[in-house]
Amino acid sequence: MAESVSGQSLSISAEHEPLLGDLDSEDLAVDQRAATVHNSATAKTKRELVLLRWRHFESKIKVAAVMFCFFVTGMHVTSIGVLLPVVESYYSLSDTQAAFIFPLGVIGYVCGTISLTNTLSRYGWRGMASAAPFLHVVAMSTLSTGPPFFVVLFAHFAAGLGTGHSDAGVCAWASRLPYANVVQGLIHGSFALGCITGPVLCVAVLQVNLQWYVFYRIMIVFTILEFIVLAAAFRHEDLKRYMAAHDPQPEEMETGSSPRTKLVWLCGLFYFVYLGAESSFTNWTPTYMQRIRHADSTTASLSSSIFWLGMALGRFFLGPVTEYFGLPVSVSAYILLGTLSELIFKLTSSIKVALFTLSGCGFFLGPMFPSGVLLLSQKLNKQQYVGGVALAAAFGQIGGAGAPLIIGFMADRLGLQHLTDVVLVLFILLLMTWMLFCRFS
Repeated sequence: MAESVSGQSLSISAEHEPLLGDLDSEDLAVDQRAATVHNSATAKTKRELVLLRWRHFESKIKVAAVMFCFFVTGMHVTSIGVLLPVVESYYSLSDTQAAFIFPLGVIGYVCGTISLTNTLSRYGWRGMASAAPFLHVVAMSTLSTGPPFFVVLFAHFAAGLGTGHSDAGVCAWASRLPYANVVQGLIHGSFALGCITGPVLCVAVLQVNLQWYVFYRIMIVFTILEFIVLAAAFRHEDLKRYMAAHDPQPEEMETGSSPRTKLVWLCGLFYFVYLGAESSFTNWTPTYMQRIRHADSTTASLSSSIFWLGMALGRFFLGPVTEYFGLPVSVSAYILLGTLSELIFKLTSSIKVALFTLSGCGFFLGPMFPSGVLLLSQKLNKQQYVGGVALAAAFGQIGGAGAPLIIGFMADRLGLQHLTDVVLVLFILLLMTWMLFCRFS
Protein backbone atom coordinates (compact mmCIF):
# COMPACT_ATOMS: atom_id res chain seq x y z
CA MET A 1 0.00 0.00 0.00
CA ALA A 2 2.81 2.29 0.93
CA GLU A 3 4.61 1.42 -2.28
CA SER A 4 1.55 2.21 -4.35
CA VAL A 5 1.10 5.56 -2.57
CA SER A 6 4.77 6.33 -3.07
CA GLY A 7 4.60 5.34 -6.69
CA GLN A 8 1.52 7.46 -7.14
CA SER A 9 3.31 10.44 -5.57
CA LEU A 10 6.27 9.98 -7.84
CA SER A 11 3.94 9.71 -10.76
CA ILE A 12 2.15 12.94 -9.87
CA SER A 13 5.47 14.70 -9.30
CA ALA A 14 6.75 13.51 -12.63
CA GLU A 15 3.62 14.56 -14.36
CA HIS A 16 3.80 18.12 -12.89
CA GLU A 17 7.49 18.77 -13.61
CA PRO A 18 6.85 20.00 -17.16
CA LEU A 19 4.03 22.23 -15.87
CA LEU A 20 6.33 23.90 -13.36
CA GLY A 21 8.85 24.39 -16.12
CA ASP A 22 6.19 25.98 -18.28
CA LEU A 23 5.27 28.32 -15.41
CA ASP A 24 8.91 29.39 -15.04
CA SER A 25 9.20 30.12 -18.74
CA GLU A 26 5.93 32.08 -18.70
CA ASP A 27 7.09 34.14 -15.72
CA LEU A 28 10.34 34.81 -17.51
CA ALA A 29 8.46 35.93 -20.62
CA VAL A 30 6.26 38.22 -18.50
CA ASP A 31 9.33 39.67 -16.82
CA GLN A 32 10.96 40.25 -20.18
CA ARG A 33 7.85 41.96 -21.52
CA ALA A 34 7.63 44.11 -18.40
CA ALA A 35 11.29 45.04 -18.74
CA THR A 36 10.73 45.88 -22.39
CA VAL A 37 7.73 48.05 -21.53
CA HIS A 38 9.70 49.71 -18.72
CA ASN A 39 12.67 50.39 -20.99
CA SER A 40 10.33 51.69 -23.67
CA ALA A 41 8.60 53.97 -21.16
CA THR A 42 11.97 55.15 -19.86
CA ALA A 43 13.17 55.88 -23.40
CA LYS A 44 9.91 57.69 -24.14
CA THR A 45 10.27 59.73 -20.95
CA LYS A 46 13.83 60.63 -21.90
CA ARG A 47 12.72 61.67 -25.38
CA GLU A 48 9.94 63.79 -23.88
CA LEU A 49 12.39 65.35 -21.44
CA VAL A 50 14.84 66.17 -24.23
CA LEU A 51 11.98 67.60 -26.30
CA LEU A 52 10.77 69.66 -23.33
CA ARG A 53 14.26 71.03 -22.72
CA TRP A 54 14.65 71.87 -26.39
CA ARG A 55 11.32 73.69 -26.47
CA HIS A 56 12.30 75.59 -23.33
CA PHE A 57 15.60 76.56 -24.98
CA GLU A 58 13.75 77.44 -28.19
CA SER A 59 11.39 79.70 -26.21
CA LYS A 60 14.39 81.48 -24.72
CA ILE A 61 15.77 82.07 -28.23
CA LYS A 62 12.43 83.49 -29.33
CA VAL A 63 12.23 85.80 -26.32
CA ALA A 64 15.78 87.04 -27.01
CA ALA A 65 14.93 87.62 -30.70
CA VAL A 66 11.77 89.52 -29.76
CA MET A 67 13.73 91.63 -27.27
CA PHE A 68 16.15 92.64 -30.05
CA CYS A 69 13.20 93.43 -32.34
CA PHE A 70 11.68 95.74 -29.71
CA PHE A 71 15.08 97.31 -29.06
CA VAL A 72 15.37 98.27 -32.75
CA THR A 73 11.78 99.52 -32.81
CA GLY A 74 12.49 101.71 -29.79
CA MET A 75 15.52 103.25 -31.51
CA HIS A 76 13.36 104.34 -34.43
CA VAL A 77 10.37 105.56 -32.39
CA THR A 78 12.26 108.00 -30.18
CA SER A 79 14.55 109.26 -32.94
CA ILE A 80 11.56 111.11 -34.45
CA GLY A 81 11.33 113.55 -31.54
CA VAL A 82 15.06 114.29 -31.53
CA LEU A 83 15.26 114.76 -35.31
CA LEU A 84 12.02 116.76 -35.57
CA PRO A 85 13.60 120.25 -35.23
CA VAL A 86 16.26 119.32 -37.81
CA VAL A 87 13.64 117.89 -40.19
CA GLU A 88 11.56 121.08 -39.82
CA SER A 89 14.58 123.18 -40.76
CA TYR A 90 15.62 120.86 -43.62
CA TYR A 91 12.18 120.95 -45.28
CA SER A 92 11.19 124.47 -44.04
CA LEU A 93 8.13 123.14 -42.18
CA SER A 94 5.97 124.53 -39.39
CA ASP A 95 5.30 122.55 -36.19
CA THR A 96 1.88 121.56 -37.51
CA GLN A 97 3.22 120.32 -40.84
CA ALA A 98 6.00 118.34 -39.20
CA ALA A 99 3.54 116.84 -36.70
CA PHE A 100 1.82 114.96 -39.55
CA ILE A 101 4.61 112.41 -39.23
CA PHE A 102 2.87 111.10 -36.11
CA PRO A 103 -0.60 110.31 -37.52
CA LEU A 104 0.91 108.70 -40.65
CA GLY A 105 2.94 106.37 -38.45
CA VAL A 106 -0.13 105.56 -36.40
CA ILE A 107 -2.29 104.90 -39.48
CA GLY A 108 0.36 102.39 -40.53
CA TYR A 109 0.35 100.88 -37.04
CA VAL A 110 -3.43 100.48 -37.06
CA CYS A 111 -3.32 98.86 -40.49
CA GLY A 112 -0.61 96.53 -39.22
CA THR A 113 -2.65 95.41 -36.22
CA ILE A 114 -5.81 94.96 -38.30
CA SER A 115 -3.97 92.81 -40.85
CA LEU A 116 -2.19 90.76 -38.15
CA THR A 117 -5.01 88.22 -37.80
CA ASN A 118 -5.02 87.67 -41.55
CA THR A 119 -1.24 87.13 -41.56
CA LEU A 120 -1.45 84.62 -38.71
CA SER A 121 -4.32 82.73 -40.34
CA ARG A 122 -2.24 82.34 -43.52
CA TYR A 123 1.35 81.91 -42.33
CA GLY A 124 1.32 81.54 -38.52
CA TRP A 125 3.74 83.33 -36.21
CA ARG A 126 6.47 82.86 -38.83
CA GLY A 127 4.61 85.25 -41.16
CA MET A 128 4.48 87.92 -38.48
CA ALA A 129 8.16 87.47 -37.64
CA SER A 130 9.15 87.94 -41.31
CA ALA A 131 6.76 90.70 -42.39
CA ALA A 132 7.40 93.13 -39.52
CA PRO A 133 11.21 93.47 -39.83
CA PHE A 134 10.98 93.48 -43.65
CA LEU A 135 8.74 96.55 -43.51
CA HIS A 136 11.23 98.16 -41.10
CA VAL A 137 14.03 97.57 -43.60
CA VAL A 138 11.95 99.20 -46.36
CA ALA A 139 11.17 102.23 -44.18
CA MET A 140 14.75 102.80 -43.01
CA SER A 141 16.11 102.38 -46.56
CA THR A 142 13.67 105.00 -47.82
CA LEU A 143 14.45 107.52 -45.07
CA SER A 144 18.20 107.04 -45.51
CA THR A 145 18.11 108.86 -48.86
CA GLY A 146 16.72 112.14 -47.50
CA PRO A 147 13.71 111.99 -49.87
CA PRO A 148 10.96 114.62 -50.39
CA PHE A 149 8.74 115.12 -47.35
CA PHE A 150 5.73 113.25 -48.77
CA VAL A 151 8.00 110.21 -49.21
CA VAL A 152 9.14 110.67 -45.59
CA LEU A 153 5.49 110.40 -44.56
CA PHE A 154 5.13 107.20 -46.61
CA ALA A 155 8.23 105.74 -44.94
CA HIS A 156 6.83 106.43 -41.48
CA PHE A 157 3.60 104.75 -42.58
CA ALA A 158 5.59 101.64 -43.63
CA ALA A 159 7.50 101.65 -40.33
CA GLY A 160 4.23 101.89 -38.43
CA LEU A 161 2.81 99.01 -40.46
CA GLY A 162 5.70 96.78 -39.42
CA THR A 163 5.58 97.93 -35.80
CA GLY A 164 1.84 97.25 -35.62
CA HIS A 165 2.49 93.68 -36.77
CA SER A 166 5.30 93.02 -34.30
CA ASP A 167 3.89 94.95 -31.32
CA ALA A 168 0.41 93.43 -31.23
CA GLY A 169 1.64 89.99 -32.34
CA VAL A 170 4.45 89.73 -29.82
CA CYS A 171 2.33 91.02 -26.93
CA ALA A 172 -0.32 88.39 -27.69
CA TRP A 173 2.31 85.65 -28.09
CA ALA A 174 4.20 86.54 -24.89
CA SER A 175 1.08 86.90 -22.73
CA ARG A 176 0.57 83.11 -22.90
CA LEU A 177 4.10 82.18 -21.86
CA PRO A 178 5.02 81.02 -18.33
CA TYR A 179 5.97 83.95 -16.09
CA ALA A 180 4.24 86.28 -18.54
CA ASN A 181 4.68 89.30 -16.26
CA VAL A 182 8.46 88.86 -16.23
CA VAL A 183 8.64 88.14 -19.97
CA GLN A 184 6.53 91.19 -20.81
CA GLY A 185 8.78 93.29 -18.60
CA LEU A 186 11.89 92.05 -20.41
CA ILE A 187 10.39 92.67 -23.85
CA HIS A 188 9.08 96.15 -23.12
CA GLY A 189 12.20 96.96 -21.13
CA SER A 190 14.21 96.20 -24.27
CA PHE A 191 11.98 98.63 -26.17
CA ALA A 192 12.77 101.26 -23.54
CA LEU A 193 16.52 100.57 -23.89
CA GLY A 194 16.16 101.14 -27.63
CA CYS A 195 14.37 104.38 -26.86
CA ILE A 196 17.40 105.43 -24.80
CA THR A 197 19.90 104.41 -27.49
CA GLY A 198 18.09 106.06 -30.42
CA PRO A 199 18.33 109.67 -29.23
CA VAL A 200 21.96 109.18 -28.12
CA LEU A 201 22.83 107.93 -31.61
CA CYS A 202 20.94 110.84 -33.18
CA VAL A 203 22.89 113.34 -31.09
CA ALA A 204 26.17 111.66 -32.07
CA VAL A 205 25.24 111.93 -35.76
CA LEU A 206 24.22 115.59 -35.50
CA GLN A 207 27.25 116.61 -33.43
CA VAL A 208 29.65 115.57 -36.19
CA ASN A 209 27.66 117.77 -38.65
CA LEU A 210 26.15 114.89 -40.61
CA GLN A 211 22.71 115.14 -42.20
CA TRP A 212 19.74 113.78 -40.22
CA TYR A 213 19.14 110.92 -42.65
CA VAL A 214 22.57 109.43 -41.93
CA PHE A 215 20.99 108.09 -38.74
CA TYR A 216 18.65 105.97 -40.87
CA ARG A 217 21.58 104.54 -42.83
CA ILE A 218 22.84 103.18 -39.53
CA MET A 219 19.35 101.88 -38.79
CA ILE A 220 19.40 99.82 -42.01
CA VAL A 221 22.04 97.58 -40.42
CA PHE A 222 19.97 97.11 -37.27
CA THR A 223 16.76 96.33 -39.17
CA ILE A 224 18.51 93.77 -41.39
CA LEU A 225 19.82 92.06 -38.25
CA GLU A 226 16.31 92.23 -36.82
CA PHE A 227 14.96 90.48 -39.91
CA ILE A 228 17.56 87.70 -39.75
CA VAL A 229 17.22 87.08 -35.99
CA LEU A 230 13.43 87.19 -35.81
CA ALA A 231 12.81 85.11 -38.94
CA ALA A 232 15.32 82.47 -37.79
CA ALA A 233 13.85 82.24 -34.27
CA PHE A 234 10.29 81.69 -35.55
CA ARG A 235 11.18 79.62 -38.63
CA HIS A 236 9.31 76.54 -37.33
CA GLU A 237 6.18 78.44 -36.23
CA ASP A 238 4.23 77.82 -39.41
CA LEU A 239 0.46 77.76 -39.97
CA LYS A 240 0.14 74.11 -38.91
CA ARG A 241 1.62 74.73 -35.46
CA TYR A 242 -0.35 77.95 -35.06
CA MET A 243 -3.67 76.23 -35.87
CA ALA A 244 -2.84 73.31 -33.57
CA ALA A 245 -2.23 75.69 -30.67
CA HIS A 246 -5.35 77.76 -31.39
CA ASP A 247 -7.83 74.98 -32.11
CA PRO A 248 -10.93 75.99 -30.12
CA GLN A 249 -11.89 73.71 -27.24
CA PRO A 250 -15.57 73.03 -26.38
CA GLU A 251 -15.33 75.06 -23.18
CA GLU A 252 -13.99 78.05 -25.16
CA MET A 253 -16.90 78.12 -27.60
CA GLU A 254 -18.86 80.88 -25.88
CA THR A 255 -21.84 82.70 -27.23
CA GLY A 256 -21.93 85.67 -24.87
CA SER A 257 -18.94 87.65 -26.11
CA SER A 258 -20.40 91.09 -25.31
CA PRO A 259 -18.67 91.48 -21.89
CA ARG A 260 -15.35 90.46 -23.43
CA THR A 261 -15.80 92.95 -26.28
CA LYS A 262 -16.39 95.66 -23.69
CA LEU A 263 -13.13 94.67 -21.96
CA VAL A 264 -11.21 95.03 -25.24
CA TRP A 265 -12.58 98.53 -25.80
CA LEU A 266 -11.84 99.54 -22.20
CA CYS A 267 -8.27 98.29 -22.61
CA GLY A 268 -8.08 100.25 -25.87
CA LEU A 269 -9.31 103.39 -24.09
CA PHE A 270 -6.66 102.88 -21.39
CA TYR A 271 -3.99 102.56 -24.10
CA PHE A 272 -5.42 105.59 -25.93
CA VAL A 273 -4.75 107.82 -22.92
CA TYR A 274 -1.49 106.14 -21.88
CA LEU A 275 0.13 106.30 -25.33
CA GLY A 276 -1.03 109.91 -25.66
CA ALA A 277 0.96 110.79 -22.53
CA GLU A 278 3.96 108.65 -23.51
CA SER A 279 4.23 109.99 -27.07
CA SER A 280 3.82 113.58 -25.84
CA PHE A 281 6.88 113.14 -23.65
CA THR A 282 8.80 111.24 -26.31
CA ASN A 283 8.15 113.50 -29.30
CA TRP A 284 7.90 117.02 -27.86
CA THR A 285 10.09 117.04 -24.73
CA PRO A 286 13.37 117.76 -26.62
CA THR A 287 11.79 120.76 -28.37
CA TYR A 288 10.09 121.85 -25.12
CA MET A 289 13.35 121.73 -23.14
CA GLN A 290 15.11 123.81 -25.79
CA ARG A 291 12.43 126.44 -26.36
CA ILE A 292 10.79 126.81 -22.95
CA ARG A 293 13.48 125.71 -20.48
CA HIS A 294 16.31 127.13 -22.65
CA ALA A 295 18.45 124.02 -22.25
CA ASP A 296 21.39 123.55 -24.62
CA SER A 297 20.76 121.43 -27.70
CA THR A 298 22.60 118.36 -26.36
CA THR A 299 20.72 118.35 -23.04
CA ALA A 300 17.42 118.91 -24.82
CA SER A 301 18.07 116.05 -27.24
CA LEU A 302 19.02 113.68 -24.43
CA SER A 303 15.91 114.52 -22.39
CA SER A 304 14.00 111.92 -24.39
CA SER A 305 16.61 109.29 -23.48
CA ILE A 306 16.35 110.28 -19.82
CA PHE A 307 12.59 109.75 -19.93
CA TRP A 308 13.09 106.32 -21.52
CA LEU A 309 15.81 105.43 -19.03
CA GLY A 310 13.16 105.79 -16.36
CA MET A 311 10.83 103.68 -18.53
CA ALA A 312 13.41 100.90 -18.82
CA LEU A 313 14.10 100.84 -15.08
CA GLY A 314 10.38 100.79 -14.33
CA ARG A 315 9.72 97.88 -16.66
CA PHE A 316 12.66 95.85 -15.38
CA PHE A 317 12.26 96.46 -11.63
CA LEU A 318 8.57 97.11 -10.95
CA GLY A 319 7.52 93.69 -12.25
CA PRO A 320 8.08 91.88 -8.90
CA VAL A 321 6.27 94.71 -7.07
CA THR A 322 3.30 94.34 -9.40
CA GLU A 323 3.39 90.56 -8.95
CA TYR A 324 3.26 90.94 -5.15
CA PHE A 325 0.55 93.60 -4.79
CA GLY A 326 -1.50 92.72 -7.87
CA LEU A 327 -2.24 94.67 -11.03
CA PRO A 328 -5.14 96.93 -9.86
CA VAL A 329 -3.46 98.35 -6.74
CA SER A 330 0.06 98.58 -8.18
CA VAL A 331 -0.84 100.35 -11.41
CA SER A 332 -3.10 102.82 -9.58
CA ALA A 333 -0.20 103.70 -7.26
CA TYR A 334 2.18 104.08 -10.23
CA ILE A 335 -0.20 106.52 -11.96
CA LEU A 336 -0.53 108.65 -8.81
CA LEU A 337 3.25 108.78 -8.33
CA GLY A 338 3.70 109.57 -12.03
CA THR A 339 1.20 112.44 -11.74
CA LEU A 340 3.18 113.84 -8.79
CA SER A 341 6.41 113.62 -10.81
CA GLU A 342 4.79 115.38 -13.78
CA LEU A 343 3.48 118.16 -11.51
CA ILE A 344 6.98 118.79 -10.15
CA PHE A 345 8.34 118.75 -13.73
CA LYS A 346 5.77 121.42 -14.64
CA LEU A 347 6.45 123.71 -11.66
CA THR A 348 10.23 123.52 -11.22
CA SER A 349 12.55 126.05 -12.78
CA SER A 350 15.68 123.90 -12.37
CA ILE A 351 16.74 121.93 -15.44
CA LYS A 352 18.36 119.25 -13.28
CA VAL A 353 15.20 118.75 -11.20
CA ALA A 354 13.13 118.76 -14.39
CA LEU A 355 15.26 115.99 -15.91
CA PHE A 356 15.11 113.96 -12.69
CA THR A 357 11.31 114.20 -12.46
CA LEU A 358 11.09 113.46 -16.18
CA SER A 359 12.83 110.14 -15.55
CA GLY A 360 10.40 109.61 -12.64
CA CYS A 361 7.47 110.02 -15.03
CA GLY A 362 9.01 107.40 -17.28
CA PHE A 363 9.72 105.08 -14.33
CA PHE A 364 6.10 105.01 -13.17
CA LEU A 365 4.67 104.86 -16.70
CA GLY A 366 6.90 101.88 -17.53
CA PRO A 367 4.58 99.03 -16.44
CA MET A 368 1.43 100.50 -18.04
CA PHE A 369 1.43 98.74 -21.42
CA PRO A 370 2.42 95.22 -20.27
CA SER A 371 -0.04 95.48 -17.35
CA GLY A 372 -2.90 96.19 -19.75
CA VAL A 373 -1.94 93.22 -21.93
CA LEU A 374 -1.78 90.87 -18.95
CA LEU A 375 -5.09 91.99 -17.47
CA LEU A 376 -6.81 91.61 -20.84
CA SER A 377 -5.24 88.24 -21.68
CA GLN A 378 -6.40 86.77 -18.36
CA LYS A 379 -10.02 87.30 -19.42
CA LEU A 380 -9.83 86.16 -23.07
CA ASN A 381 -9.50 82.64 -24.46
CA LYS A 382 -7.14 81.47 -27.20
CA GLN A 383 -9.51 82.45 -29.98
CA GLN A 384 -10.03 85.98 -28.71
CA TYR A 385 -6.81 87.25 -27.22
CA VAL A 386 -4.78 87.81 -30.43
CA GLY A 387 -7.48 89.91 -32.06
CA GLY A 388 -8.35 91.54 -28.73
CA VAL A 389 -4.80 92.68 -27.97
CA ALA A 390 -4.34 93.85 -31.57
CA LEU A 391 -7.55 95.90 -31.49
CA ALA A 392 -6.74 97.47 -28.11
CA ALA A 393 -3.19 98.36 -29.22
CA ALA A 394 -4.46 99.82 -32.49
CA PHE A 395 -7.00 102.02 -30.71
CA GLY A 396 -4.31 103.12 -28.27
CA GLN A 397 -2.06 104.25 -31.10
CA ILE A 398 -4.72 106.73 -32.20
CA GLY A 399 -4.16 108.48 -28.89
CA GLY A 400 -0.42 108.12 -29.41
CA ALA A 401 -0.73 110.15 -32.60
CA GLY A 402 -3.56 112.46 -31.55
CA ALA A 403 -1.90 113.97 -28.48
CA PRO A 404 1.36 115.03 -30.26
CA LEU A 405 -0.69 116.41 -33.17
CA ILE A 406 -2.85 118.47 -30.79
CA ILE A 407 0.29 119.73 -29.07
CA GLY A 408 1.66 120.70 -32.49
CA PHE A 409 -1.45 122.79 -33.17
CA MET A 410 -1.20 124.36 -29.72
CA ALA A 411 2.50 125.11 -30.20
CA ASP A 412 1.73 127.14 -33.35
CA ARG A 413 -1.10 129.11 -31.73
CA LEU A 414 -0.59 129.21 -27.95
CA GLY A 415 3.02 128.17 -27.42
CA LEU A 416 4.69 124.91 -26.44
CA GLN A 417 4.59 125.74 -22.71
CA HIS A 418 1.15 124.09 -22.58
CA LEU A 419 2.73 120.67 -23.13
CA THR A 420 2.78 120.02 -19.38
CA ASP A 421 -0.89 121.01 -19.04
CA VAL A 422 -1.93 118.49 -21.67
CA VAL A 423 0.14 115.71 -20.07
CA LEU A 424 -1.22 116.47 -16.59
CA VAL A 425 -4.78 116.09 -17.87
CA LEU A 426 -3.79 112.82 -19.56
CA PHE A 427 -2.42 111.45 -16.26
CA ILE A 428 -5.72 112.17 -14.51
CA LEU A 429 -7.67 110.53 -17.33
CA LEU A 430 -5.27 107.56 -17.20
CA LEU A 431 -6.16 106.86 -13.57
CA MET A 432 -9.89 107.09 -14.33
CA THR A 433 -9.70 104.71 -17.31
CA TRP A 434 -7.58 102.20 -15.37
CA MET A 435 -10.07 102.10 -12.51
CA LEU A 436 -12.89 101.60 -15.01
CA PHE A 437 -10.95 98.83 -16.80
CA CYS A 438 -10.28 97.00 -13.51
CA ARG A 439 -13.90 97.32 -12.39
CA PHE A 440 -15.29 95.62 -15.49
CA SER A 441 -12.56 92.96 -15.64
